[in-house]
Amino acid sequence: MSEIINNSYELLPLLINAEYFEVEFTKKDGESRTMICEFKSTRHIKSGIMTVLDIEIDKYRSINFDTIDKLIVDNTIYNRLNKSFVVIGKKATYLIEKIEEILDNVVIILYSLDRKVIESIYEVITGLDSNQKEAVNSVFSYFEVEDCFSYQILLDVISDKLEFISSVSLKEITKNKLYRINIPLDYIDISYNEDYKPNIQEVSAFYFESDNGVLQIQYEEL
Repeated sequence: MSEIINNSYELLPLLINAEYFEVEFTKKDGESRTMICEFKSTRHIKSGIMTVLDIEIDKYRSINFDTIDKLIVDNTIYNRLNKSFVVIGKKATYLIEKIEEILDNVVIILYSLDRKVIESIYEVITGLDSNQKEAVNSVFSYFEVEDCFSYQILLDVISDKLEFISSVSLKEITKNKLYRINIPLDYIDISYNEDYKPNIQEVSAFYFESDNGVLQIQYEEL
């Protein structure tokens, strides 16, 4: 059963002691707004109104407690339920579920990452097309095999700086000499023998084979 906070003011100690918190509230014109903010002084709480510093614009703003729809404090999400708040879970867990929903795939390595990294990943993978989703799934497969995570590789694959070729294997990469596009010729030393075909081990230094295609994991070093 979810934890219920019956009185909004019970959350004040959490807000006051938090480094920062995120609040979603309804403005007077009915528009919903989300703000990342912090308290500077408890003197700024009067008659159900709290004055906080909007971190993103470095200006003070007033929020009516009665208009708050959601709070995210110390990685925990509090949703308004009538006059109370209900704890619905950790923000990191919530975002991971959203990421897995977008990718239609369980991504185990996400559970070991910092919440801020997870937030960044969520921001960059929203709105991916089907090929990019396959590429990102291959990225995470590579990270899990290598037991590592590189945000830069993820960005480079999404932006096509690193290539993803769907529905192909490393064997086909070597057979059809697709490696010529991205692998330095001097690396596999074929400059004196144009008929030479590198083996899969050589090509795999630059490519990773996943279930749905081959992912480039290293740049050509010119």
